[in-house]
Formats: sequence, C-alpha cells, structure tokens
Amino acid sequence: MTINFDFSTDVIPLIIKEINSANVYIRIAIFQLHDEDVIKALSQKLPHVRVEIFTLPYDSINSDIRPKVEPLLRQLEKDG
Repeated sequence: MTINFDFSTDVIPLIIKEINSANVYIRIAIFQLHDEDVIKALSQKLPHVRVEIFTLPYDSINSDIRPKVEPLLRQLEKDG
C-alpha cells in the first residue's frame, strides 16, 4: 500500500498514525527525516516491523537540530 501526503504543517500526526498502524513493513521516502516524534514512532515499531527509510544523510540536517535527532537516527539504524 502506498500513501502520499500533501505538503502541510499538519502532516506529522497523520504520518505517526500510519506508522503506528503498520504491522509488517514501513518504507518511507522523505527529503529529510528530522522530526523527533516520527523517529521515536519508527523506533517503537522495531523489531516487530521492518523499517526502510530513504532520505538524505545526517549531515544534511540543519545544525540547530542535528545534535538532537542524529543520535535518534543512529539508534534507529542500529536497532534495525
């Protein structure tokens, strides 16, 4: 199943809802993954759900938020 979201500031709760409803597999293609709540939702699905993320590397994240989200992303990567 493919779900596309319109560009909006209200999209994060919708993404988290879809992540939480996944039972087998999550595949995300996103320009830049830097929302803590989304990363935490993905982490909670591991190891029960296979997670695949296509995004830019960590060094593309703005320096003001990178110290907060990079460790979360590295842990997500390590866990699954």
